Amino acid sequence: MPTETVEVYAPRYRHHQERSTIGARIDNVSFSQEVRVDDLDLRTAWGAHVLRVRVQLAAQALCEEMDRRYPIATADSPPCYKDSLDRGMYQADAAIAQARGYAYRD
Repeated sequence: MPTETVEVYAPRYRHHQERSTIGARIDNVSFSQEVRVDDLDLRTAWGAHVLRVRVQLAAQALCEEMDRRYPIATADSPPCYKDSLDRGMYQADAAIAQARGYAYRD
């Protein structure tokens, strides 16, 4: 069964301690967004390109929202855009490979 969506996550904090050095509570927060795949033919270069662009735009939007809502991060917070993009592209590439595998069996 082909993949219908790719999930893009925007991480912010890694939780290594209960409180910051000034005593503030540290929260783990993340946002996610589904990126549609079912309307694309991932067997084509154009379909794969559109999916990758969608993942890039979702990662950018999620990280911008993360920065707006949670402007202060801990020193060990992961780089939002890079991590979001890497995770999303991994799923996108898997969906593309899966679709192309089905194409060879047709």
